[in-house]
Formats: sequence, structure tokens, C-alpha cells
Amino acid sequence: MEHTEHTEHTDTAISLDFGNYKLKAAYIDRTRTGPDGSGECRNLDPSEHPDGVSSFFAVDRHGNMRFGADAERPKNGFARVARLKSHIGEAIAGADGKPFLVNDTSFRYDTAVTATAEAFLQGVNERLGYMGIGPVRDIFLSYPAGADFGLAKLTRFVRLINSATLEDGTNFRVRGTICEPAAAALNFLASMREKKPESKVLEIDVGGGTFDMALLTAYPDGKENVGAVRYYDIVACDGIPDIGGLDFSDRLTGLLLSKAENAAGGKLTNAERTMLCRMTEDIKRRLSVSESADVSDLMHGGEFLEINVTRAEFEAESRDLLSRIGERASALLRRNPDFIPEHVVLCGGASKMPMIGETLRAALPEYADRFAVFEPELSVCYGTARYAAMEINADETSSGDPADRPLTVLKRTRADIGIEYCDETKKPGEPGYLYIHRLIRRGTVIPCAADEVRTCSLNEDSDRIRIKLFEATTEDPDDTAPERDWESRLELELGFGGEMPRGTKIHYLFGVDGMGLGRLEAWLHDDVNRSVSGVISLPPEINTRGVGMYDDKEREEH
Repeated sequence: MEHTEHTEHTDTAISLDFGNYKLKAAYIDRTRTGPDGSGECRNLDPSEHPDGVSSFFAVDRHGNMRFGADAERPKNGFARVARLKSHIGEAIAGADGKPFLVNDTSFRYDTAVTATAEAFLQGVNERLGYMGIGPVRDIFLSYPAGADFGLAKLTRFVRLINSATLEDGTNFRVRGTICEPAAAALNFLASMREKKPESKVLEIDVGGGTFDMALLTAYPDGKENVGAVRYYDIVACDGIPDIGGLDFSDRLTGLLLSKAENAAGGKLTNAERTMLCRMTEDIKRRLSVSESADVSDLMHGGEFLEINVTRAEFEAESRDLLSRIGERASALLRRNPDFIPEHVVLCGGASKMPMIGETLRAALPEYADRFAVFEPELSVCYGTARYAAMEINADETSSGDPADRPLTVLKRTRADIGIEYCDETKKPGEPGYLYIHRLIRRGTVIPCAADEVRTCSLNEDSDRIRIKLFEATTEDPDDTAPERDWESRLELELGFGGEMPRGTKIHYLFGVDGMGLGRLEAWLHDDVNRSVSGVISLPPEINTRGVGMYDDKEREEH
């Protein structure tokens, strides 16, 4: 086999929006000037799918895989799934509800995520190659906000994308992340001629499968924070996991089917029903810009049926979905009365339907004049390209002297961090019964993450376990003296949903981001969705390269 040397194109990174039903990619074209002067965001989706490529996945018993449109209508024997990232850590189920076996082994969503990302990103690199760019392995990745996509799932998501490879076998690498609502909000704010240094935004994402909201404060030009630059703060999140664009499509399909059967004077054949279903998305788009739409190319009994559907009829069929959306949006702001949004920004393909905006304006009348729908399908992807990239370089600053090398600002943890454990060989109250298991040591460069910890419950009759996170109060703390040398910073309770048997396996994951926010997450080994998490502020120590705790050689070792 001929060996082709891998040459990186280091000036370009691919921004990846791995949606429930669509994959989207973009990059910053630095030969053009964007709204913030740093380059123009360019869509990398294929010309035949400018709004994104299907993220459906299918696999058969022999491990043969199908992606995108090929996976939406697979042959018999294939298991077809979507919403891949929502099921990270789970096994794919077959039509019988049991784990789908490939070569006698349960097939995991994790494998589907990596394979889907690999096929998509290789196609993106092929398109970049036509422009004389590539290969490109650096990825900026967006992820959902909210408690159900915590640190453990995000870490796993990043690892799965990093496991995908270019055609020559070189792994992709995630170089930065940003949560989806922040990316969309920042993309909108970057387009404004007069940008404020700080804006409060209610971001509403009506995607293919979910309705997501976030209250956030955005800093389009960045905000200094403990020696680094921060671009957003999430205040609160909420959403409806079972309402999205496809649910509205299902309502429209039902309406069209009823009208078609009335026009036909009886039931449609399976082939005719399939044809009608394929027309739904086009009709939904037409109803977004017109009050009515005609269906004139559906044939039954050798004749074309004459069908007309109005926007008002579609809205009537969707009234219960709209009611839930309006109520949830109103409730989010009622729970956060001190947050007054300056902008209400809608994104996601379904946000283009007029009834979505009308419903939300009616639910939030005091903010009706603050609504905007901006680049709905691409706002997350474009914001990721621009702001995840900027966050990655946030630690690099110039010393001001051209002869000097760039000055690197290093942020480090100021103290040891650990979890309190019990020594089952000792009795309560006995010295050493309670001790600290260290997760991260003082002086660790942030952002950082501790190795995943696995442990077991000791109690016989409890239905929950308490998790305590401690920060050392001295430079050389004694692990067996938590009351003297350590301070409790965070306490969580992980419920079992019943009596927790002794020896129940529990996982912990702890990390500190570049701003000094520490996040602890715990979950049950057998149920990754039964989890708990908490966040604390851990202001870091600030050092510069060659100054402070480590010299250059020591830094390389760390």
C-alpha cells in the first residue's frame, strides 16, 4: 500500500453541530471579513443539503453501517436510530426492544456517534480539499446545555469525536467546546452593528427533536475573568425533550393524509402514504411563507388528487404542542424574575414556522418587540466556529515586545481537591475512618479533569448516597484529617430509586474549567441517566510562563 504523508492545515478548524437529526459543519474563511473583523463563517454542508446532513444511523447484524439518507430508509434487518448524542452510554435496541446484537455483541450508541462523525467529517474534508484546504483534523464542538448533558456525558462525547479518523487513519481532535445556546446567541450578537459589551439573551432552539431554552449573559468581545476571557454565563436552562420539528411534521402528515383520503374517497395504498409523507417537509416550508399550499402531484387510481391545506389548519392541529411551548417559556422567566432579556433569539429549523414565534410572543408579551430569528439552521454552527475557537486561544497574550516570545498566562488550582471516603476496616469515630481521596492536586494547570473514579456503596439500608467534595486549607494537608486540614465545599445526594444494595457501583468525575468553575458529577454504573451534579467556584492562581511555581522543564512534565 502506498504511504501518503499526512500534512495538517493548521489555520483551519471545522465547527461541528451534531444535532439530533442533522449534522452541520462550518469554518471561518479568513480571506473574507466577518461582522467582528475576524473572518467570515462559511457553511461546509453539501450543496444538495445546505441545511445539514441527516444524522440517522443504521446497522445490521453483521456490522454493516448506513448513514444519513441511506439510514433513514434502510433495508430489512437493519436497526435504525437517531438522536445519537442523547443516548451516549446506552445500547441500541432492536424492534423487539431488546439490545441489538452485532456479531453476538450488544451494539452501542457510542460506536454509532463515532462512525457517524467520521463519515460526515471525512466528507467535509473532501469538500475542503476542493477549495485547496486540508486535511483538517481540528474540531470545535457544540454541546447541549442542561443537567442531562453534564460533565460525564460531555467528556465522553469529546472522546467519541476524537476517536473518529481521517481517511489516512489520523484521529480528529476536539480543540474547543461551547454550549449550543451560547453559540447561537453570540452568533446573533456578532451580527449587530452596535454591540454592547454585555447582553442578556433568552435563546430558544426549536430543533428536529427537542425544544430547548437558556437564559444567558453574553459578552461578544469577551470579559476578563481571573486572567482569562469569558464569553458567556448560563443563568438557567429548561426545555421539552419530546417536542421538536418532527412532531409538527407528524401533525401535518396526519392532516394531509385525512384530506387525501377524503379526496380519494377511501384509503391510500402504502406506496401512496409513503409518497405523501415525503412531501410533508416541503409543504411545511411552503406554509412558513404562504397562507396555504396545494398538493398536486399525488396520484391515486390513475388520477392526480387535488388537495389544499392552510396554515390555519396546520396550526389548529398543532395547538396542544404550541400550548406546551408557550407555558414552558413563560414559566422559565417566572422562575427567574431578576433576569430581563434584552433579546429573545430563536434558532433551529422549526423556528421558521410563524406559529412558533406568534405563540412565544403571546406567552411573553412584555418582550414581544425583542424577538429575532437569525440564521436558524446555522447559528449554532457559526457561533461555535467563531467563539469556541476564540476560547481556545484565550490563554495566549503578547508581552508587547516583538522580540519576546508570546506570554502564556497559566491558571492553576490553588489547593488540593478531593472526595471524602469511609474506611470500612475502621469504626465510625475511629481515627482514619473518614479520609480524603484526592482528585486534583494543587498547582494543576486548568482547564483540567481528574481521572474517572469508581467506588461502591457501603450502607445496607439507604436509598441514597451523600457525596462530599473538599478543598484543602493547607499546602500539605493530611488526608486522614478532613476536619482539620480540609474544608467542605460541595455536598450532593445521589438517589437510587429504592434501597441501595451494599456494593452498588458509583462513578465520579470532576473537572475545573478555564474560568475556575469546578463541576462534580456522580452516576450509577448501571444507569448513566440516574446522576447528580454540582458546581462550585474555585478561583485559580495566576502564573506566567517562566514565572511562579514551575519552570519550563517542569511544566512539560506536568
